[in-house]
Amino acid sequence: LENAQIDAVKLALDAHKRQTAVYEDIKMIFEGQKGVMDNVVGAAQKKLKHELRSSFVKQLDTVADAEASLEDFLQKTMIENATKSVVAQYENDGGDLTSNALSSALAAIKDPAASKDQVGDLYKSYFANARNSWEAADGKEVELGEDIVAAASEAMAAVA
Repeated sequence: LENAQIDAVKLALDAHKRQTAVYEDIKMIFEGQKGVMDNVVGAAQKKLKHELRSSFVKQLDTVADAEASLEDFLQKTMIENATKSVVAQYENDGGDLTSNALSSALAAIKDPAASKDQVGDLYKSYFANARNSWEAADGKEVELGEDIVAAASEAMAAVA
């Protein structure tokens, strides 16, 4: 009977040892799982930051492209309008501008330092008047047509 009790205690002791070993194994698995989940969460955060940055960079690139396109459009439009103005001045002139331009060109051939660029001066005058007009309109509210508002709304929606 004593041997049976000793064997029972040994069995209980072995069972407790196994249970402790299982508990330690479960604890190790839980710590490993926690480490894996921390890595997964960290990777997801980094991926989200990268995607957000990528989206932001794409939007900035779109804005930069739109600004460059607008700058090109404004430059072309200004040059076209200035050219139309200069051509109109020559067409509406009685011949003085044409005669003076020809005289200036001949004088430039003879002495480039003494020549006067009458056509260039007409362009400069046009651009100076345009600058004065813009400065006068600075800070004043401008009415925009529905087509311009619609185009701007579409452009903003495309960036978003």
